[in-house]
Parts: sequence; C-alpha cells; structure tokens
Amino acid sequence: MINNNSSALTDQIIQDLEKHIQSVEIDPHLLNTGEIISVGDGVAIIKGLSQARMGEMLDMGNGIYGLVLNLNKNSVGVVILGDYQHIKAGGEVRSTGKLLSIPVGNSLLGRVINPLGQIAAYL
Repeated sequence: MINNNSSALTDQIIQDLEKHIQSVEIDPHLLNTGEIISVGDGVAIIKGLSQARMGEMLDMGNGIYGLVLNLNKNSVGVVILGDYQHIKAGGEVRSTGKLLSIPVGNSLLGRVINPLGQIAAYL
C-alpha cells in the first residue's frame, strides 16, 4: 500500500523531470570530426573524416587550418597551412564544409595576403 506522502513525492519528481526535459535545448548541427594519426613536414594523416571533400578546409584548432589533398578509404591526407609544430597526433580536427577560396574586392587592392586570404601583418 502506497501512502499519500510517497505518492505526492512521486508526482513532484515527475513534474520536475517534465519541466527539465522541456527546458533542454537541442542543437541539431552535426559536426564531422576526425583524429590526427600522424604529423610530419607540414602533412597530417587524419582518420574519421568520412564526409571530407577534396580541397576542403579543415579546422585543426588554435587558428590553424589544413587543406584536404588526398582521400583514402580510411584516412585523409592534409597539408597544414600554418605552424604544424603545434599539431600533435591524437588531436581533434573538424570539417568546415568550405572549399579553399580567397576573397576579392576593393579592400584587398594593394595588400599582401597569405594563402588563406588573410591580410599579412608585416612584410
């Protein structure tokens, strides 16, 4: 036999759970991530990027990007566009979904830019 106190407590727990479930926000954004297997001489081998495309930019963390240049069955070959000495095996890599491109316009006239299209800080 259930007494009134435990029934009221059960009802309160159910109400609290329903409120909590209703307040949860779900982000349906999918991320295509991979893991760095090896790094050497500015080239990285990455596993787990099943949706990578040839010429796609990858976010390797710390503001460093890579360019997909080799698609294998179980791995992706990437040229690192930045200081590759900060990239270590086991690190996470995220797909950006963007192909390598450089912006154009009047604001870039006469400016020196790097291969990522960023204005060079100095010469």
